[in-house]
Amino acid sequence: MEYITKGYQPEDALRYFEEIAQIPHGSYNEEAVSQYLVDFAAAHGIECYRDELFNVFMKKPGSKGCENLPPILIQGHTDMVCEKNNDTVHDFTKDPLKLRIEDGWLKASGTTLGADNANAVVYMMALLARNDLKHPPLECLFTVREEVGLEGAFGFDCSRISAKRLLNMDAGPEGYVLVSAAGGLGVTIEKPNHWIPFAGASLALRVRGLDGGHSGSCIHQEKGNSNKIMARVLHEIKKECAISLINVDGGSKMNAIPRECDVLAALPADQLGKAVQIAKKVEAEVKAELVVTDAGFRLEVEENPAHGDRMFCPGCSAELIDLMYLLPYGVRTMSMEIPGLVICSVNEAVVKTEEEKVVITMFIRSADGTIKANLGEEICTLAEKYGASHSYYSDFPGWKYEKDSAFRQICMDVYKKQTGKDLVIKAVHGGLECGVFKDRIPDLDIVTMGPLAMGAHTPEEKLNLASFERVWNFLVELLETLCK
Repeated sequence: MEYITKGYQPEDALRYFEEIAQIPHGSYNEEAVSQYLVDFAAAHGIECYRDELFNVFMKKPGSKGCENLPPILIQGHTDMVCEKNNDTVHDFTKDPLKLRIEDGWLKASGTTLGADNANAVVYMMALLARNDLKHPPLECLFTVREEVGLEGAFGFDCSRISAKRLLNMDAGPEGYVLVSAAGGLGVTIEKPNHWIPFAGASLALRVRGLDGGHSGSCIHQEKGNSNKIMARVLHEIKKECAISLINVDGGSKMNAIPRECDVLAALPADQLGKAVQIAKKVEAEVKAELVVTDAGFRLEVEENPAHGDRMFCPGCSAELIDLMYLLPYGVRTMSMEIPGLVICSVNEAVVKTEEEKVVITMFIRSADGTIKANLGEEICTLAEKYGASHSYYSDFPGWKYEKDSAFRQICMDVYKKQTGKDLVIKAVHGGLECGVFKDRIPDLDIVTMGPLAMGAHTPEEKLNLASFERVWNFLVELLETLCK
């Protein structure tokens, strides 16, 4: 294949990036990319183990004279978040990503890029493939299903790991070192639905133009949530009109702030004009509120669109609208110790209409386990009040800050030597696999970092190629330093 990154460095790592981009590798679809890694290991004579989940673990002896040094574990995940623009035709189960370079940034056309976390994957591959580097014994773990609740990390047999130092590369931007991360708890709400024959006039409402973003790293930016905005529109219409829903479809990933939401509804014909007026009024209000944080927001309204022969019963519609309207979204608690750190947040991530029910997916993040559990209970109690069932999924631990870290100090010294600058210590609200590994290996000394990449979990995702090279140079220097 022809590589668009030819001439950029490290050329081998970027070549691997482009090859992975040709392989569909969304969460739960990692078998093909894991086989690519297994084949890579075989071609380079690298010890390799793959488990039934398709986690891949590789080990390489230390370079000459460094064979008996303490090993280092480097880790990242192979799955990506599959998000695309509404007007982009792309099947994430079979289509390759369409990469392009623009002003020094690597991007994908109309879809997520998958730099989260192909960055880590290709860095590890390049380190393993090269024989000209000085390094201690390497243990490289390529996990799966990170984006859907760290399932690969939970399922991996950590007894295979001998290293006591972990460099997780699912973070960034360049120049920052992360020292803690939030745990998570998902809540699935199922609201039973009862159909009646369609009557009246139809109305389509579509929330568009929102930025979206990662529900951990972007939650404090006051980005608009398409599901909450739609609930607000429906709530205001319901106050003055007899609205019955036909379909609700918003968001697609539990860890992404939803950017779009579509509703098809029925109203008495003589109330259609009133409903349109109310919708436009709410659009103006929300647009003014989001003028700084989400200026592209718009609400599309279509009168009398095509519809089926049925609609939700009035009671079902009213309860669902109220439930969506009252479910929480955004920052819940801020840290009083670390300025700017979110301690707890919640995302009304996905709303989907199925044959007999509407399913709402919520996701809570918190560094504090008791706050996380209590918010989960609040959501479940609210769901019960509106006749909905509920269940938990993806409950995972956080990674707490440790003041003393010998490995972190080594990383800080190397970065200072290379750049003349200090690494910035940062705690994040996003979930990382580090918490799972720390829970399994309590004496693990953890550092996590990565290159400059922006727009994770959105079609605007992009990777800065100059930063990618600088972080590679840091890795090479770090491994050499660990041999001294």
